[in-house]
Amino acid sequence: MNPLGEVARARRWLAKRPASSRAVHEARLSLKRARALLRLGRGTGVETPCERARAACRRAARTLGPLRDERILAEALEGLLARGAKKLPPKARERARA
Repeated sequence: MNPLGEVARARRWLAKRPASSRAVHEARLSLKRARALLRLGRGTGVETPCERARAACRRAARTLGPLRDERILAEALEGLLARGAKKLPPKARERARA
């Protein structure tokens, strides 16, 4: 494993299925692994480039956070609607899915 390989893996996941929960999850995991690998650069004399790269990975992962949250909430809402759709009035179901 290397940090650049993990970043490339994150990009591939997002290029394949940008709106899928799994792609966002896998991309965030890859970025987390890249940051962990870059942490190994501490004490080697390359701290500054490694810290910059870690900060870039951290920013990228943070931008994916709201998308992840949105996808999870949408999936949870769909599950709730599927289980309790008969109990809701039709207008309420339509608004919830909008």
